[in-house]
Amino acid sequence: MTSRSMNEVIINNDHSRAAACENQSMFDDDHYVQKRKSRRVRTLLKSPVIELISDEQTEQISNATGARRNSTNSSSDKRPFPFGHCRVCMDKATGAHYGVPTCEGCKIKEFPGDYSSVQDIWAGLTDAIPFHVKNFITFAREMPAINEIDLDDFNKIMNNRLFDFWLIKHAPLIHNNESYIMLPNGLQYTRQWMNHIMGEKMVETMFEFARKFNELNLTQEEYALIFPIVICVKDKNLHDQETVHHIQCCYLYSLYTQMLTTRTQLEAKTVFRNLLQIFAFLPLLNELQEKQVG
Repeated sequence: MTSRSMNEVIINNDHSRAAACENQSMFDDDHYVQKRKSRRVRTLLKSPVIELISDEQTEQISNATGARRNSTNSSSDKRPFPFGHCRVCMDKATGAHYGVPTCEGCKIKEFPGDYSSVQDIWAGLTDAIPFHVKNFITFAREMPAINEIDLDDFNKIMNNRLFDFWLIKHAPLIHNNESYIMLPNGLQYTRQWMNHIMGEKMVETMFEFARKFNELNLTQEEYALIFPIVICVKDKNLHDQETVHHIQCCYLYSLYTQMLTTRTQLEAKTVFRNLLQIFAFLPLLNELQEKQVG
């Protein structure tokens, strides 16, 4: 729905009552528009980005963006970043609000979950656990060399490293001292709810881990290599620790080699060393998790 503009209305004394009725009608229409936009925002938060814009709309946006770039009279060309169209109403976006291009009228002013109960958040967390477990197991089985691990050891790893996998996967969604993780029931798992469920000490450590991890600015290739390294961390409960250790060493070498392709040797060494220091947070987080929610 495109944004509506209101023309100035000249009110005559003889038609004041009719004008008042007309203004009331416009107010009702604007209120209805805002409700429509609010519902659309909630739908947007639940839907993958790829489903939000059809092929036809994508082509239309591309053509419109090209036209603005070619126009010397367009004011948007003077801006350092063209925001394109609003993801909610498809009008001209005025900025990126929480990473989503939106117009002024469609900016997100509140998130789903602000007025939810503890039971609602727990229900969302409970629904998310089977998904993350299945995703973790499927992802691990597709990693090269992981199939060399003993089956009993593999099952232990899946149980012991699930939280590590979840935290690294969602670290990019922990930003500016807030969590933008969405639960399956559409509620935002905010820092406030994390403090309530896991305790402030654990949440503080989680956010410190995420901050340091995000500051590394890893590439997608480097980010992908982190997961098998974390899966193969030292675990005294494993039967064949040597095999797991050898697999981890291979992935560590691959990660450092990958870092050398996009950085100088000094930069690669610095990032690699900082990453190993960040991994030291994981045992502490696992210990806190067992005490709080285990």
